[in-house]
Amino acid sequence: DLAASYFFGLGVDQDQNKAIKILEEQASQNSAEAMNVLGSCCYSMKNYEKAEYWFEQAFENGCAAAALKQANIYLLAHGEKKDIEKGTGLLKKAADAGDPDALFYLAMGYIYGEKSEIAVEKDIMQGIDCLKKAIWSGSYKAYQIYGEFLTEGDIVEKDLKMGMALLTAAAVHGNDEAQADLGDLYFRGEEGMEPDYEKAFYWANMAYQNGNEEIKICLSAMYYDGLGVEKDCEKAITLLHEAVADGFAEAERILHELEQSDGI
Repeated sequence: DLAASYFFGLGVDQDQNKAIKILEEQASQNSAEAMNVLGSCCYSMKNYEKAEYWFEQAFENGCAAAALKQANIYLLAHGEKKDIEKGTGLLKKAADAGDPDALFYLAMGYIYGEKSEIAVEKDIMQGIDCLKKAIWSGSYKAYQIYGEFLTEGDIVEKDLKMGMALLTAAAVHGNDEAQADLGDLYFRGEEGMEPDYEKAFYWANMAYQNGNEEIKICLSAMYYDGLGVEKDCEKAITLLHEAVADGFAEAERILHELEQSDGI
């Protein structure tokens, strides 16, 4: 819209102050969307005090996502010193209002406890309950992580069929982690599921095209051995070098082994 055009300089000379004025006029008409966008604009301009004000106004006018954005000011230590307790309270407020991303992050807090840097005690059952609510609210991040849990069977009872279904739903909506999970699962196969290299390459390549770094080692193996794709050792080696640059020690180990065996 016009405010975004001025704020980002899209088709017009950039004028962030003019964009703010347009949004403030819309906000004065009780537009929760305008209030939320105002908060985001102030946040990007590092005016965290105003950002918090507008996020509060947006939430009070029915925008659940605004409370999550306000929580990030404290969870990510913007504006003031880090305040995990206050940030967690705001996160819970957004989750209670049904925001799918807030439900997802709260679920991660309960499942991983202190590792999540959210002020809740570890409670896996509570976390799974939040994760399911996030799925029902449309969070494809929740689809992906719960699908991963189901295919691994460590945190919840293994259910490969349901896990694959959830991963596929997330993958077709562009979640690169779900695409990578599917690529890896189809490549390795599972008990009761034979490897399918064509599907493995399809999803692994999709994940790679969408910027997923972890899939590069798996994808390189497919190119190197010609599994699901025409054999291309040069492409395989390039992917391994990319993975090394991304910090994956396993890729460095594989390259070393290839150098010893093939003299690449």
